Amino acid sequence: MGKEIVHQESPTEPGERSRLWRYEDVYRVFMENTGSDKVRGIIVSRMNGRGEKIHLNSESFSKMKNLQIFVTPPDIFTGDHNLKSIDMPYCHGVRKISGLSMYPNLVDLDLHRCMNLVEVEVGYVKNLVNLNLSDCKKLEKFDIVGEMRSLKSLDLGETGIEEFPSSSIRIS
Repeated sequence: MGKEIVHQESPTEPGERSRLWRYEDVYRVFMENTGSDKVRGIIVSRMNGRGEKIHLNSESFSKMKNLQIFVTPPDIFTGDHNLKSIDMPYCHGVRKISGLSMYPNLVDLDLHRCMNLVEVEVGYVKNLVNLNLSDCKKLEKFDIVGEMRSLKSLDLGETGIEEFPSSSIRIS
């Protein structure tokens, strides 16, 4: 019944609904860039039967200012692998960031003052140079997978992180 109520928010345009869970709707919203500030959550459990991947680019989330939940399997997306910078300070709706390893050329990641951000999983991003998570007051979980030899600046000031595993980053 809840899904039907959400569907009635905008029967013909999924990008105007508060929640998206059907792969076909998520595919359409990203491929046509029709997301809006009404979208608060995207949760997709599996890909469609045809195996069509969703292409993400630098504009994919630009209209979804109130997105709070984004949970999907990592294999349903392809992306602009040349993306070098993600600059999202003051994004109060985002609670978790993960799957960044799909952007191997990412150099700068700035998420400072994302007040509701509680978890960041960087993944394997070997070219990352600058990572700013300062003033993310609720940030408690921070994971890096692999060595980050290019990392020159890591700002975790004023976060909720109490302990940082020393083996997570190897700087030469």
